[in-house]
Amino acid sequence: MSRILWEDTRSFVRKEREHGVKEVVSCMISGLMDEKTSLSSNYGKNVDKINEVQAVIFRLEKLNAKLKYNDKK
Repeated sequence: MSRILWEDTRSFVRKEREHGVKEVVSCMISGLMDEKTSLSSNYGKNVDKINEVQAVIFRLEKLNAKLKYNDKK
């Protein structure tokens, strides 16, 4: 999980400058979903990592929902 966040930090910063925070959060969620899928191929050994990734995805989805709600105001 940290590998994805570390490798994509620079691209996230560029996207934030170009497109805003919502785009960055969406990209992070997408990247983490891909990581979760790859970890799921060996579920028994990766169950703790999968749970960590799912927890981060959940928090990012909550943040994304708040950002969208604030845009509607």
